[in-house]
Amino acid sequence: MLDLEQLAESEELFDGHYKLMYPLSTDGATADIWLAVDTNTVDESESDEEQGLKVAIKIYRPQNALDIEGIQRFRNEFKVVFNCQHSNLLRPMHFGIFKETPYLILPYCQRGSAELLTGQFRHNKDIWKFIFDVISGLNYLHTNNPPIIHQDLKPANILIGNNNSYMITDFGTCEIMNHGNDESCGTMAYMAPERFHDGYIPIPQSDIWAFGAMLYELITEKVPFGEGGGSIQFQESMAWDFPVGISDKITKIVISCLDYDPYRRPTAAQLLKACANSNEMSGNVGLNIRVDRLRENANQIWIGTMSFFEKAYANIGNVVKTNYKDITHLNCKDCARVIRLRIVPYLKMVGVAMFILVVVIGLFILRICYNEKDTHYSYAEGNSLTEIASKPDSTLKTALLLKDKSQRTLKVAYNMLEGCQLFEANKTAKEADDCARRAQYLLQIGGLEGSEVFEDLEKIRATSKKIQARCQIRYKLHKSMELQVHKKHN
Repeated sequence: MLDLEQLAESEELFDGHYKLMYPLSTDGATADIWLAVDTNTVDESESDEEQGLKVAIKIYRPQNALDIEGIQRFRNEFKVVFNCQHSNLLRPMHFGIFKETPYLILPYCQRGSAELLTGQFRHNKDIWKFIFDVISGLNYLHTNNPPIIHQDLKPANILIGNNNSYMITDFGTCEIMNHGNDESCGTMAYMAPERFHDGYIPIPQSDIWAFGAMLYELITEKVPFGEGGGSIQFQESMAWDFPVGISDKITKIVISCLDYDPYRRPTAAQLLKACANSNEMSGNVGLNIRVDRLRENANQIWIGTMSFFEKAYANIGNVVKTNYKDITHLNCKDCARVIRLRIVPYLKMVGVAMFILVVVIGLFILRICYNEKDTHYSYAEGNSLTEIASKPDSTLKTALLLKDKSQRTLKVAYNMLEGCQLFEANKTAKEADDCARRAQYLLQIGGLEGSEVFEDLEKIRATSKKIQARCQIRYKLHKSMELQVHKKHN
């Protein structure tokens, strides 16, 4: 068996390029998780190895020398969610074997897991944020084709990202719906009642029960049915004990998720809808949900409009084709009657579809115009750059505000880069660069091009471009690693 502590103390690298730092978790049933530095990402100009990309390595700990089933489950953790792309899923980036020991590479989340928040949820908006993030990831898994059942939802398997988002991880017990049957996997305290029945087949409703148990624990500091989980739910009635201040909507969600009958529990999609209809969520999360719903409704209107056109076109063609010979033998009055009864209804349908299409296009144009206006004026309360530049005091004050905003945005981008959230880091770095660029333009108009603020903004833009470049390098590195794994499997 591989001695990880001895390997960490020695100069030997894990699988040739990972420097083990210290264990993050040794409580797992089948694996230890270590913090490591990928030495391939250390710049030649940097002598300190710890400046490289930090990752979490999940290293398999075999139960015995012939633990074939455990090794296969560890391998499945990588394969089942390899193609899943969602901001609330923390999936493994690489699978490898070092000295006959399988391991997984995952992004490092320095904020830890939701276990640290047990009993800390006292504000409804924080609870809604947790519900929205976790259920978004769960809904992605359950609506996958075929659906993926996690089977081990618990606070320890919900990690907190550098941007305070919640991400589901540990897919070692995942099962593809109708392809697996394993009632023994998972953590007992979060296992639904049906999982203790003979002949259990994984279903999404079991994940919903586990989510309810997890949410109840985070709010009240205790699991709803003790360590026995759903196995004792039918034996005793539950006296719900929520702290004062928790809203009725949240308590109803928890209780409905913990319903003994799996088919009376809400689906992940229904819980997302409940989040959208809640007025207790923080502004950004609520706005994102409503924008997604607007986009979904617009897509449905577009699909309906296209079906209107297709149906009307087909029916008009059929009418003309079927009645062409008859119409040639009719007088003008009869022809008008045929047109009024057979063709005009479909023309009305086309008119309605055209009206809906014009309204939708108009809404999108208005939104684009609003976003354009917001980009240029939000920071200056509606004043143009030229108007601001005509007032020296206002010019410098606004430029300093933009500088402060770009610095904070740049710090967020750097934290995202450290957490291996490459796409978000690149996007945030671009926002910082754009903010600094607008501040420079403002100073140029106001004749303050040689000021210290202008030079500081230039440094911010240079740092932003450096972060974007590092994001691209690491993205290419990850892609090459995935390609190597894909070639090995083929």
